[in-house]
Amino acid sequence: MPGQFGKDEHIAWRSVSGEDHAARLETARLQNTIAARIAAKLRSRGLTVKDYAALAGVGYDRMLKVLRGDVLMRLEDVSDAERLLGGITCEKAERPH
Repeated sequence: MPGQFGKDEHIAWRSVSGEDHAARLETARLQNTIAARIAAKLRSRGLTVKDYAALAGVGYDRMLKVLRGDVLMRLEDVSDAERLLGGITCEKAERPH
């Protein structure tokens, strides 16, 4: 898995045991999915991670670490990605009128 994180939504994961490890694994899987979607959007738009970091108002070093899975992604990272790139999270639920 090292080196694959954030490059593809479907990567091989090690099996883990224990509730705490399972929760951490699911968190890592979710961050990988979002990071891979961000990377795909950047490629399709001809943007670099440096470009994206500037658009998001985040330091380049931190953005690299987030997309590689070295640091935890924050909700604001997800929100920024959705706002700036679109199509990152699942479709928004319809709101009642």
